[in-house]
Amino acid sequence: MSGRVKQVGPGISVMTLTSRVFGRAKLVSCVVPVEPLIQRLVHHVYSPPWQPTFVAKFILYSLAIEVLLAQPPVMGLYKSVRESL
Repeated sequence: MSGRVKQVGPGISVMTLTSRVFGRAKLVSCVVPVEPLIQRLVHHVYSPPWQPTFVAKFILYSLAIEVLLAQPPVMGLYKSVRESL
């Protein structure tokens, strides 16, 4: 599996994942400011129609785990985020 990341703007990045078995998938990540010190992170996965859906679901699930567990939120909310899993 290989990947390539391209930053399109200040809050948008496009990651292209290529695999010999599952083909190609594009992951678009967007950071949107909601209010001061609060941001919304949005992920979209685009893949060919013949690709199994569990591949895209696995990519989204692994990104959610990475965001929630690897980078705890500010202001001591880490405990409540872990309890929601």
